[in-house]
Amino acid sequence: MEPSYEELKTLFQDAIQTPRGRVEWTNPTGKYCPRRLAPWEGFLDEQRAALGKVTAFLPETLRLFESHDFVRGAGERLAVGSPIGSERDLEHFHHSAVELPVQLIIDQLVRAQAQDAAEEEEPLFAHVGDGVFFENHMNVLNADTAPPSGSGSGPTTTGIGVGAGISPRPGPSTPPNNNGKISIRPDQICVYRSSNNQRTLAYVLEYKAPHKLTAHHVRDGMEAMDVVRDVVNCTEIPTADDDRFHYFARRLSAATATQAYHYMLQAGLEMGLVATGATIVFLKIDWANDPSTLYFHVAEPAAECQGQPPESLPFCTAVGQVLAFTVMALLGPGPQGQDARHRAVSAASTWNEDWDEILARMGNSPAARAPPSSGRCWEPRTYTGYAGLKRKRGTAKQSSGSGQATAPGQTRPFCTHACLLGLVRGAALDPTCPNVALHRRCLFRATLDKGITPLGIYGARGAMFAITLLSHGYTLVAKGTTSASTRFLEHEALVYERLQPIQGLYVPVSLGTIDLLELGRRYFYAPDVHVVTLLLLSWAGKDLRELETREQTWISRDAVRKGVLRCLRNLHNFGVAHGDVRRENLLWNHGQGDAVMMIDFERSVLTKPPDLPLQLLPGGLKDGEDSGGHDKLWKRDLQTAADIWP
Repeated sequence: MEPSYEELKTLFQDAIQTPRGRVEWTNPTGKYCPRRLAPWEGFLDEQRAALGKVTAFLPETLRLFESHDFVRGAGERLAVGSPIGSERDLEHFHHSAVELPVQLIIDQLVRAQAQDAAEEEEPLFAHVGDGVFFENHMNVLNADTAPPSGSGSGPTTTGIGVGAGISPRPGPSTPPNNNGKISIRPDQICVYRSSNNQRTLAYVLEYKAPHKLTAHHVRDGMEAMDVVRDVVNCTEIPTADDDRFHYFARRLSAATATQAYHYMLQAGLEMGLVATGATIVFLKIDWANDPSTLYFHVAEPAAECQGQPPESLPFCTAVGQVLAFTVMALLGPGPQGQDARHRAVSAASTWNEDWDEILARMGNSPAARAPPSSGRCWEPRTYTGYAGLKRKRGTAKQSSGSGQATAPGQTRPFCTHACLLGLVRGAALDPTCPNVALHRRCLFRATLDKGITPLGIYGARGAMFAITLLSHGYTLVAKGTTSASTRFLEHEALVYERLQPIQGLYVPVSLGTIDLLELGRRYFYAPDVHVVTLLLLSWAGKDLRELETREQTWISRDAVRKGVLRCLRNLHNFGVAHGDVRRENLLWNHGQGDAVMMIDFERSVLTKPPDLPLQLLPGGLKDGEDSGGHDKLWKRDLQTAADIWP
């Protein structure tokens, strides 16, 4: 950490530039804002304890990290790039200079801990699993990625070759998301991978380029305040230079904190941070006592490192402080449950002023970036008690907290197709269903914390959940989507309705859709991603891509090919052209009849039903039979399947 600081400090100071042209600000307008900002008392003690846990597990005799020459070379490579003139430039710098070293240290920490497993004590970082990852591409359930389609409200024809004489209803257009507003996501998201191969958010990280939010702004403006009273409703701009600077510094600081708070609140996170390169603002929500208050601690690593004793220098660098913060987040209670988020969001106010308005009123003079006078009295803090941290075994326990993980492993087996068909049709329960005993018990809990488990599987418009209907114990899967894509899920439900006679045989059993908004709820899947509609389905098995990768001995390629063609022909017999035949959309359930099942009907076309009553044919339509004039749509499905399974 020490050579990293020495080599990169000068580089960063020389890299800051004033932008030319339009400033690219992320917009706090419409975001949930905290009611109060308050100093994070005890932060330095928590930071010291976290670094103590790290030094306790890293052997001093092993050479685990890059040499000084490597770090020096990294600084020289960064210096070749463009000056820091935007959040994107800052992201590149911060990722290389801070995040990658933190990721490396955590990785070595996990490895060192694994070597101590024989000592039979509770592993400090057992829940971290494969280590920490810094990512900025949380593009889940993005309606903007939908392929182009028509403008009607019926089933889509996207990706399907429509033959002559075929006139399916026009497809749905991609609805505008959030009334035309761009859904801003955090500039960086820190996640950790747990031992069951699932990723869970640890904290969010926001970037603000240092020429936009200067160290003077943060020093002067980040203070204890009632955000609504002192900032939102305070519209009169002082005339005195010092007071005017303080007015806008508070406004910029509160707007920055609001953006991070907005994401933290929706993700149920306890911690977050804002990095400008010159300053780091560490943030915390106390969910147990008052989630409307956002606690902060401002750090200026470059200034704080000056004058420190050599043994304390590594701990006050940017790498050392972000490392400690990451450890604090990993040892915290984890994301809050859906009910806690719902209560906090329902009580929150919103910020209604964008950056451009603040900047236009503030102006771009030098006095707008630094206080006219010397500003507030500020001295770098002295880091004491960090040197000589000793290894203490058996004392580090994971905080239990009050939060609930949002993605625990699925523990209850899924219901059988016959079981859910009995539920849909009012027939007797399936005695072979593994949950039959629960179906005879009445347990009702009006909550989204229990009974709904994200499976970590998502596409452009839908995310998969494991659902337990607590009133009767039914366990099934659900496909959830946002309000912008609800019409596509409703279309998929119509397709399942058309295929009702073959549900449980060639497609999953469908129990229809649930509108969470009608219940006054929404599921916070990710920051600014709210699942509001669920399509309930029976579990149909594992996709063929996964099974082929594992080379299961009980599946032959010929059996798969025949099963796929049989499934498609039965779909076509009921007037459905799938339109998106892929391994991921074909499932095989070894425990329930070894049948291939088709899923994902967002792009399917409902062709004209036959005039004669539909008949369930074990082999579907045979080659050469009359398909009612829709053969070009259906042959496209069959040809795609033949190309995948020749």
